[in-house]
Amino acid sequence: MYSSVVQPPVLNLFSSSATYALQPPLFEVQADTALPEDSFVCSLDDQTSLPLSPGAILLAPDPQYRSVAHRILHIQSPTLRKTYLRCPAHGSKGLGIKLPWLHLQVRNLEREWSFEVGLVDGNGKEGRVRFSTFQEDAKTYPSDPPLLHIPFRFPEMTSATRTLWTTVDVHLPPLLKHLSSTAPQVPLSTTDGHGNQYQQPLRVPFSIFSHASYVKVYANCRLRRIWFSTDGDADGPVGAWELKLYAAEESGVMPTGKEG
Repeated sequence: MYSSVVQPPVLNLFSSSATYALQPPLFEVQADTALPEDSFVCSLDDQTSLPLSPGAILLAPDPQYRSVAHRILHIQSPTLRKTYLRCPAHGSKGLGIKLPWLHLQVRNLEREWSFEVGLVDGNGKEGRVRFSTFQEDAKTYPSDPPLLHIPFRFPEMTSATRTLWTTVDVHLPPLLKHLSSTAPQVPLSTTDGHGNQYQQPLRVPFSIFSHASYVKVYANCRLRRIWFSTDGDADGPVGAWELKLYAAEESGVMPTGKEG
């Protein structure tokens, strides 16, 4: 999707204030149809939580924490795996984004939450990395493609916490080496000292990072933006106002980084 174009130092993938439709091939939105009152993905004002579809039961954010002056994408469901935003849609050509840092601006709804990114190495081998607030330990699964599941923790809330908006920064290249333990074994013909040939299984590790193939954000969160960058600077280039979070009802810019 982006592999054949020159990629700038900051590449925006999703913005909740944009006017484009969340539909294939660039986006896929899914909600658990068995729980229509509790499972939905919709655009809301972060401060007022409006407009809300009739019959929907909102998982409302804690009002003691500051909102932002933006429309956001609200993703909620008791069944995380069935409710998500994916970019690109299943069956579409992969993103092909070569920038090594992934950033997400999200609001913690104090419920379970996950997000996932697809990685491709220099040999075209694919892997998945999932981050979840409910995961206790990092684990790998030899699925197809293999999965690395990593615990994620939002910043600890203290008496000084003003907002539950957070900028999540993920450095993608180092994650591939942790996927190598799930790589399938391939037979290798070997000759021993007596001239006997036999098949020896060999596990081929992942090579260097090539690109990200997709990003998937599950329930439960409020999502403001997804972007990639070259250097991991969550604030982007000097003057990149569109990458900042602006507080509702107060002037000034909310600090970004670990706490949004």
